[in-house]
Amino acid sequence: MQLEAYRQGPSGVAQEMNLLARPWGFELKDITGTVFLWQGEDNPLLADPAHAIAAALPDCKAVFVPTGGMLWVLSHAEELFRAINSTLDRPEP
Repeated sequence: MQLEAYRQGPSGVAQEMNLLARPWGFELKDITGTVFLWQGEDNPLLADPAHAIAAALPDCKAVFVPTGGMLWVLSHAEELFRAINSTLDRPEP
């Protein structure tokens, strides 16, 4: 999977790392809503920052999948949507 990220050159990967490394204009600790974070640990370039992000968010529901790669989310989309849907506030009927 790493080779695929560099297929068209390193600029896309460099841009993504730049976005992650620079200030985002807000503090993670100030986010008041629940944040769902799923991260495959087969992608250490993103898994390591994801652990720090999860720790900084006040209400983070983090799932780290030891064998999950970049496309893990696609193969588990239904499961993820069910988890999110189960937490949504619903108006009274």
